[in-house]
Amino acid sequence: MISINILPKKDFTRLKQERLSSWLLLCAISLLLFLALEAGAVFYFVGISQNKTNDLEQQISQARTEIEQQKNVELEANITKLNNLGKRLDAIYQKQLLWHKTLADLAESTPVGITWKSLNINAFSGKTDLMGHADNRDQLIKFSQQIEDNDSFSDFVSPLSNLTSKENIDFTFTFKIKVSP
Repeated sequence: MISINILPKKDFTRLKQERLSSWLLLCAISLLLFLALEAGAVFYFVGISQNKTNDLEQQISQARTEIEQQKNVELEANITKLNNLGKRLDAIYQKQLLWHKTLADLAESTPVGITWKSLNINAFSGKTDLMGHADNRDQLIKFSQQIEDNDSFSDFVSPLSNLTSKENIDFTFTFKIKVSP
């Protein structure tokens, strides 16, 4: 087919410009639609990213809370162990014999004329063997009576052989130290 242009040059140029304008308008609208779709996609992905970020932040916060709770449980367990240890140490201390008080009581009960030669104390049972020398029987009787009357001692035993001589007596006493502070 042969086309012959019978339009005047001015109309032909105008027609060409209208076609070009239509084509440019179509391209601009297409570009605008493309940009709008791209902006929508960007906003959509930003929204999804924000939701994922919020979810991850919540998970991190929850994990931190769980870790802190676990540490708190461990710390509470350690505190409980230390408290129990303290209670056991206190119980041991309460049962502990105060040796300086006991020895001071025994020394105060010892009258003039009595000399200790040996003192053996079983720290666990409190059983005590005291060997010594008395100048006379009256001092020995007074000493044995003071030990028997003292609340820090119990189960006092004095063999009869302690009383066979009137003077220069080597004696042996056995008694128990009460295990109380």
